[in-house]
Amino acid sequence: KYFDVTGKEISVNSLKQGEEFRACITVKKSAGDSESMALTFAIPSGWEIWNDRLMGKGSDERYDVYDDRICWYFPAKIWENREFSVRLRAAWCGKYVFPATVCEDMYDTKCKAVVPNAFVEIVK
Repeated sequence: KYFDVTGKEISVNSLKQGEEFRACITVKKSAGDSESMALTFAIPSGWEIWNDRLMGKGSDERYDVYDDRICWYFPAKIWENREFSVRLRAAWCGKYVFPATVCEDMYDTKCKAVVPNAFVEIVK
């Protein structure tokens, strides 16, 4: 789900250039416990990730931030909800591919969930 700066749920199909918003991803494991889950949230080329670590607001979560994606690493118990959130900005006008979001067990190839890719647009 995506939320604007006031906390209202929004669609990211078409955003205004400069608009800031938050992506909130919920993961629920439906079989077995795991100590080795990985969630990869890749963003369209026209978006920017707000890296809280650079602002001195890091958390205890294990994660890596790159220019085009953020990856979280976490344990997951069966039926437990895990929530992840990242602040984003629609930076560059254009039409972009929104890459798939993938959550998987790093050592069990049968445990994997994918939200398919989509298309988004940033307008003036």
